[in-house]
Amino acid sequence: MNEIKSATFNFSAIGYVRSHFRKKYEAPKQPQAGFRSDAKIVLNQHHNFEMALSDLDGFERIWLIYVFDRNSHWRPKVLPPRQNRQKRGVFATRSPYRPNPIGISVVRLLRIKGRTLYIEDHDLLDGTAILDIKPYLSYSDAFPDSKSGWLENLTEIDYSVTFSEDAELQLNWLTEQGIYFKNEIEKRLSYDPFPHPYRRIKVFADHSEMSFKEWTCSYYVNDQSVHINHVYSGFPSEKIKKLEKTNVHQLFLKRFGIHSSCKK
Repeated sequence: MNEIKSATFNFSAIGYVRSHFRKKYEAPKQPQAGFRSDAKIVLNQHHNFEMALSDLDGFERIWLIYVFDRNSHWRPKVLPPRQNRQKRGVFATRSPYRPNPIGISVVRLLRIKGRTLYIEDHDLLDGTAILDIKPYLSYSDAFPDSKSGWLENLTEIDYSVTFSEDAELQLNWLTEQGIYFKNEIEKRLSYDPFPHPYRRIKVFADHSEMSFKEWTCSYYVNDQSVHINHVYSGFPSEKIKKLEKTNVHQLFLKRFGIHSSCKK
């Protein structure tokens, strides 16, 4: 056989994602992992992509091929989420740390308008470059009886999440302010309450802390249960005191005080 020479290929984005997820820790690890969120894909102008989208609107789900543009390097072994803290070969995982930073996801297609595709049940960050779109075909793309390698030896655990009286009051108050931290706590900690890259979790001697955007909760894990103790601002107390009195962090501090874990 003739020796195969190494080749380099150049691809251009056909469009970009517009998503509510702007940070890695905000997005689910896989589509449909308990995170319902809508987004849209806006294809580039002047390429006849409107014509290329013809006949796609009859498909319930589509494949998206895209670029992991937030990663600057790859790793031969990675630590997948929700398993026994054992590193696995990157080709046996869906990790974004790949030799060629290309991702693939199945998402639900809601509708198409012009060059814009409206989707949900996705795991894509805002600004993600799309390389290609293909229809999902259940008769050829789904093999439910296929072996799942090392995943077959894992025991899936759904952690129950409970709240102290203080945490319940604090989270309900935040919900009234339009901050749905309670929903994020339940989704993320019921899935996996332990530290992992992109997951803002710290472990201390007697408790753990999870942060999401500007808020933090303290909790402990007991077998298959996660108990939330307190909720507090992720800002240092001195910074909070300099904010406007109508700022939600100021109002939270005035109403609930500052928990000892929040003092900095």
